[in-house]
This record gives sequence, structure tokens and C-alpha cells, in this order.
Amino acid sequence: MLLTSFTVAQTGVTELTKEEKIVGLSKIWSEVSYNFANFDLSKIDWDEAYKSYISKVLETKTTEEYYNELKKMVALLKDSHTNVYYPDPNYAKPPLRTRLIESKLIITRVSNDALRKQNIEVGDEIIEINKTNALDYGRTNVMPYQGSSTLQDLNIRTYTYFLFYGNANEKIELKIRKKNNFVFTTSISRRLKSDYEYKTYELRITKDKVAYLKINDFENNNYKDIFDSLYVKLLPSKALIIDIRENDGGNSEQGFYVLSHLIDKNTLSAKSRTRQSISLRKARGLGDNWLEIAPDTICPISKKIKYLKPVIVLTGAQTLSAGEDFLVAFDNSKRGIKIGQTTGGSTGQPLFFNLPGGGSFRVCTKRDAYPDGKEFVGLGIFPDIRIQETVKSIQTKHDLVLEKAIEILKKK
Repeated sequence: MLLTSFTVAQTGVTELTKEEKIVGLSKIWSEVSYNFANFDLSKIDWDEAYKSYISKVLETKTTEEYYNELKKMVALLKDSHTNVYYPDPNYAKPPLRTRLIESKLIITRVSNDALRKQNIEVGDEIIEINKTNALDYGRTNVMPYQGSSTLQDLNIRTYTYFLFYGNANEKIELKIRKKNNFVFTTSISRRLKSDYEYKTYELRITKDKVAYLKINDFENNNYKDIFDSLYVKLLPSKALIIDIRENDGGNSEQGFYVLSHLIDKNTLSAKSRTRQSISLRKARGLGDNWLEIAPDTICPISKKIKYLKPVIVLTGAQTLSAGEDFLVAFDNSKRGIKIGQTTGGSTGQPLFFNLPGGGSFRVCTKRDAYPDGKEFVGLGIFPDIRIQETVKSIQTKHDLVLEKAIEILKKK
């Protein structure tokens, strides 16, 4: 969801009047003031932020500059589900995936032959972007526009999702260091198409009969048919690994459907709360209160064989939103352990609004927690066994997290 909705494609973007700029800014301030669920985490004086940005938005010369200021103001809320989206359709990023590993910017996926022919490979380190130190480039040009409730999610948004995002007509100059320390400079286009074959679900069975199920999102509307077709294939396995390290959310019900096949007794999802504005309370000086929403009960699947063999779930900093809702329910079910890195630490139902000039905005309206009240928004969900990637593991194509999971299952 975060990636697919980053821009709202519009045509004929026009420059905004001063009145329109104030209307857009005021709409964001008002809707956040009324709906936002996480002010205690952002620790910001929202009224002061609004006042300080009035002059900033009025001084902008273009619609793009205006939206950049809106994004920077909303980023102050430090929430991954509260964002501003550009109206400009002429934005793109090259089919190159990177990650911050051991304080280095490492290439983790190359998805175009033109890039491969330029000697760009997985494991290479990017040391400069447009003649600027790569990490400084991210801190200056990307990070100030990202709303994140945790450092791990902020780094993912800065150095994985949006690092190369920009004007599709402008190329990017990269200085790259190979693993043999050879350094070269090359220029790449944002218009290159990806040849990466993306799938919501991926399944393979190891020679030791361990089923590895990678679930990249919970957004596929055909999820029941897809999962059901794979479930039959994984049933004969001796153990199951579910990899949601790159799952940044979607519809929580999809994760609960998967979990319903792995349990033999009811389990609970996260509980939630949302702000409830009652005028009479305000008149009496009591302010808003919270509407508490009880956890859902996830029941075992009926009329099917249940998978009750050992299960391990792999987690990472990209695991977010509905991915984290799945983990809360998995934890409550006591069905297995989690291995990997701490998750992104943000979930909640966003409310969308249109903005002047064709862009849009969303605000997080819901705060989730474990049924016993334990918080994970603003913290992340911690794995039972923490395994960090290394530059060497990427270069040698060793998946340390997956290897650890298989090692544990073999002992079982």
C-alpha cells in the first residue's frame, strides 16, 4: 500500500493560488487535530507547527515546492500511516533496491538488464549519489519528508523505498564500490522498467521437507484462492517457515485467514482504540476520550486439515501495518517463534482526503496494541531471536535469517 499509493497520477497540474495553499495546509492541520491517534508519540505542538508553516507554504514558487513543505510538516508527526502524496505523475525510480546495512548503502536487488550491463550487482556498495556521499544524500534529500515512528522504519523509507524517487526525466549518477574494492561511476535512468517478477505468495519445499512460504503483502483480493492452492502443497511438509520480512501491510483479514489454518484453538488479534469527540465533554472541559475496540477472535479453519507442525515466522524492518497485526495474532496463538529484525512499528486505519492541486493526504485514526495492552506502535515487534544481515551475507548470497530458522527446525 505504501508503495502503490505513493503518488496520485493526475494530468494538467496547475500552480496554486495563495488561498488554495492556505486551504490545503489548514485542511491537514484540522484533520490531524481532529483524527490523529498518536500525538503522545510524536510529542509535537501541532498548532505551533501549523503557524510556522503558513509563511513557508506561501513562499513556495511551484506546486511541487508546496507539497514538499506539506510533506515536511506532516513528517513531524513521526507516523508511517500519516502522509502527503504528490500530484505530479512524472515521478519514478529505477529498478534498483538498496538497504542500509552496517552503515553502508548496499544494493540488494537489480531488476533490469541495462543496469546489469553497467556492472551493477547485488552486494555492491553505493558510496555517492549525484556527487554527494550516499548516506548524506539520503539524510538531506529524502529523510526530512518521511513520516516514521521508529528509526528502523525511517531508514527503510529513506534508503530502500524512496532514495532514488524523483523527476523521471532526470538521471542519477552513482559512484559504486565493488566487493573487490574497484570503484567506478555510472549514470542510470529513472525510466527503466523492472523485470522483477513480483508475487504476493511464493512457496518452495526444501530437500528436508521444510515449507518456505513468503508472503510479500496482504493486498491481493484473490488471496483465498492463491493461499488455498499452496496450502495443499505445503501440508505434507514437516515444518513451515513464513517469511513476512518484506510485507508492509494491506488487509489484516488476509493474514488472519492464513493463521486460521495453523491453529487448533481460538486466538486474539490486536485491540484498538480511536479518538472519540463528544461536544458535551468538551463543553465541560473534559476533552476527547478514547473508544476502545475489542480484539477480533480468530477461529481455526473448519472442514480442512489443520497444519499443526512447527512454525517459524521471519520478520524485518519492512514488516509493517497488517504484517504486524499478523504477528500480534501469531504471538497470541503461541504457535511458534519469530526470527529476524524488529518490525517497523506502525499500524492503524488511515483516513484519506484530497488536497488542492490534485494530491492527497491521509491521517492515522487508530492505535493498536496487544490484547494485554503491550504497545508496539512506535517501538516495533521484537523477534524472539535477532539476526542481523551483514554486507558479507548479502555479497555471498547467504540469507542468515532463513538459515537460522532451518537450523532450529532441523533440531525439532
